[in-house]
Amino acid sequence: MNFRPPNGGLPIKYALGRLRLMVRSEGERATHKELQGRWAVLMKISESSRKVLAKELKFVGEKLANGTPLADQVWYLSATYAMTNRILNLEYDPELLLLDSVFSQMWGNVNARHAAIKAGDTTIVFPEELFSRLGGLLQKLADRIENGKDLSDLIPSLVPFGYVTTGNGYYLWKKRVMRLE
Repeated sequence: MNFRPPNGGLPIKYALGRLRLMVRSEGERATHKELQGRWAVLMKISESSRKVLAKELKFVGEKLANGTPLADQVWYLSATYAMTNRILNLEYDPELLLLDSVFSQMWGNVNARHAAIKAGDTTIVFPEELFSRLGGLLQKLADRIENGKDLSDLIPSLVPFGYVTTGNGYYLWKKRVMRLE
């Protein structure tokens, strides 16, 4: 199904690598359900790189899920984007770059909030379930990567974990508009 603007023009498509998001018209977006099956995030990296990345994500996921001390959790989280960076240097892939960008932004937000908390700013604190749920999500992501399966439903699920550590993200989480799943 192609979505056409009301003026009868051509469909508008934005692409990042092979990831395509279709826009119906100005101000109206296709829902996630409508997009399912229309695009997939399948990394085209070697099996050995998939296994290395999956192993690292599983390790980090276990550390986050097991209630490691906060400073250690933030430190372990940095391994997510560090490993995607290493693999990107050896095997560039647009989908891996997307995942790297999500991990990098997430860690940057979490690290900045951790530094603020250490400096005495407790206006925004980490939700109690943040790291345990993120750990479970990373393990699920690792399984999919290892088996070369679609990641399109998991990558958007990662974004709130970093965003909740920002002012607006924390506000949305407190209002129960945004959830960590």
